[in-house]
Amino acid sequence: REVCYDRLGCFTDNPPWSGIPGRELAGVPSSPADVNTIFYLYTRDNIGNHQFMFHVEDVNCILTDWRGGSSGLYTDAVNNVRIVGAELVYLVNLLEKDYGYSPANIHFIGHSLGAHAAGEAGRRKPGIGRITGLDPAGPLFQYTPPAVRLDPSDAKFVDIIHTHAGHLFFDFGKFSYEGQHIHM
Repeated sequence: REVCYDRLGCFTDNPPWSGIPGRELAGVPSSPADVNTIFYLYTRDNIGNHQFMFHVEDVNCILTDWRGGSSGLYTDAVNNVRIVGAELVYLVNLLEKDYGYSPANIHFIGHSLGAHAAGEAGRRKPGIGRITGLDPAGPLFQYTPPAVRLDPSDAKFVDIIHTHAGHLFFDFGKFSYEGQHIHM
């Protein structure tokens, strides 16, 4: 099955998105209207914004809210990761075209399914500067091909922070650094 959306492109449930070990269930993403991705812009100039990062460095922060696509069944949310990634690329393309903003200056930070949405954006838009995955979701992503999950090829630099590695080793709360993975 395939669904297409004007500004985002087409999405299929063919392999590697389904029908492979670990992803047996077929499914395509919900419509962009159902996912309802909303971007919130925070800058130093936002009135009443006292977030610490704006006192440390002059940055812009865009928060991505996709609860319309992430609040249902987990399998549906997994499929909707591709819509969110495509929406992020749409935003990056607007920033690049209208404001001359380089994708190399972008740092996506995503938690759980959001880490894979960031990976999808990086796969669709080569040249993203950095992606940080915070506890990337494992179910339906682990052992899948790089196109399906957050992968080191998705940005110039990709780092993963695991805050619970109890299933990997017993570490008494210490952390270890292995390649681009930090276990805490």
